Amino acid sequence: MKLTQSVSRLRRQAKAMSRDNAVPLHVALDTIAQQDGFAPWSLLIAQNPQLTPPEQFFALMSPGDLTLIAARRNQGKTRFALDLARLAARAGLWTKIYSFEYTEAELRNHLTTEEADDAIALNCSDEVSAQTIADDLAQAGRPSFILIDYMQALDHQRSKPDLGTQLEKLKTAAQDHSAIICLISQIDRAFDDSDKRFPNIDNLRLPNPIAPHLFSVGAFLNKGAVTFQTVQP
Repeated sequence: MKLTQSVSRLRRQAKAMSRDNAVPLHVALDTIAQQDGFAPWSLLIAQNPQLTPPEQFFALMSPGDLTLIAARRNQGKTRFALDLARLAARAGLWTKIYSFEYTEAELRNHLTTEEADDAIALNCSDEVSAQTIADDLAQAGRPSFILIDYMQALDHQRSKPDLGTQLEKLKTAAQDHSAIICLISQIDRAFDDSDKRFPNIDNLRLPNPIAPHLFSVGAFLNKGAVTFQTVQP
């Protein structure tokens, strides 16, 4: 089934519907998708061959969302995440990457000079916490996209709050500042793709419990493919 209009135009219609009718954006997105013959919005995105997987995932996100990119090692999650950051910057969002995994020099090797110097800000300090990110969002003062590489490293230092508490802080910051916050996550080594093709939120490698409902949607990668899973409708 072909779309009657572009995804960007449909999304603008959904935003207008959400604003005018005081309904959550995800409800408006599903309503617009149904009018185009798809239900829900995620199905419309998944069946649109015009979009790359990062573009599909970006179209599923809304301001205030906490989202996931999860995979085992060497499955392409970092490359996928950097493509998302590029899309966000091109869309006019204030974009910043916080990495515990790479140095700024290493990240700049993955970004063009223009992206690294102008469009995408970088912070590779081990001292970064949810409070750091919340403060940066408040200072930015405009719709933003935050990429955190990687989620489990947020509470490696005992001086920081536990991971669950920091995720709650990030969710509040995303909602308060019209931001999308995307976290790269490790998958538990016990995951076996002979039982199921893709991992899900139950397969995250977690140092301590978290509240899954804080997340809106996740991209789960395995063996060159990706699936999008709604965590909270």
